[in-house]
Amino acid sequence: MCWLVSNFKNFDNKVAIVDDTKSYTYKELFLKVKEIEESLSSQIEDGEVVAVVDDYSFYSISWLLALHKHKNIIVPIASKIQSEIQDR
Repeated sequence: MCWLVSNFKNFDNKVAIVDDTKSYTYKELFLKVKEIEESLSSQIEDGEVVAVVDDYSFYSISWLLALHKHKNIIVPIASKIQSEIQDR
């Protein structure tokens, strides 16, 4: 397990991310990353290129961390404009 995500357990109920009007703790972030990791192995190969199309939300940050731990090449795309996404 990645040292960064492993250390989330040390901060337990402290706020890790504020997304719009909701706060998420390090424990919630740790659990979400772990949940995503469990589903990754059956869906995406290690080292595969993966685009994350989302604003920087709790869920997209969780995906970025899980994909990083899975050794994927991550392409974050924050734009929701379809023409900009297709150009990439």
